[in-house]
Amino acid sequence: MKTLKPSQILSHLKTLKPQGDAAFSARYVGAVGHEDRAKDEQSRLKFLGLKMPQVDEVYRLIDFSQLKLSQLLSACLKSKHHEELCILLALLEELDSKSPFKLRELEPFIACIDNWASSDSLSSVMARAFERDFKAGMPFFKKWNKSKNPWMRRQSLVGMYYYAGQRERYPDTNFVLAQVEALLDDPHFYVQKGVGWTLREHYNVNPKSQLQFVRKNLKRISSTAWFATGEKYPVALRKELVLARRNKN
Repeated sequence: MKTLKPSQILSHLKTLKPQGDAAFSARYVGAVGHEDRAKDEQSRLKFLGLKMPQVDEVYRLIDFSQLKLSQLLSACLKSKHHEELCILLALLEELDSKSPFKLRELEPFIACIDNWASSDSLSSVMARAFERDFKAGMPFFKKWNKSKNPWMRRQSLVGMYYYAGQRERYPDTNFVLAQVEALLDDPHFYVQKGVGWTLREHYNVNPKSQLQFVRKNLKRISSTAWFATGEKYPVALRKELVLARRNKN
């Protein structure tokens, strides 16, 4: 039986005994102190050291029957803990499944994001909204692609497909590749991860156009983006392109 109000999520989470390593989780998503990440690539969230099954148990206790989108946005913007934000974004996905939102309603939630895990959770909802109306969604994705906020730029990529296997319809190939090409040289680590993710998912949708794009831009695709870009390639093709990348200079 659901008993918790959304405003009680954090206090309830804090009563649970940590079953995980908070420092490991923080490093995993690139939190403050991660020696490999630049300052603007580090999350400011705090970590309680809870494992996902614990977080899921709390989620199942929440009464969100009267929850409004504005209340959820306010809670997300105030959230300073990773586990709490995980639950709030899961609530956003639940609300969207019951009463679908438009991208203009979801856009403010990008301000809550400062790590790849939360960004991907939001991308799941964004991709569903985009799929419902590509024409209305394209101006948002174009705008985010040029934003000074790196998490908007990442959203402009990953939010197009999230996982292509979850989509019934796909955005225009030329639009997708234009979005990717615009950010091939982006300096932000997690935007580059988004480049790789999007190219991988595009390969699942249209391998011919993806491979044509990759061959054309082989010298520009970063090492950070490359792993996901070629993840689905046959072994022989991957070896061929890896060798070509090594000899690119």
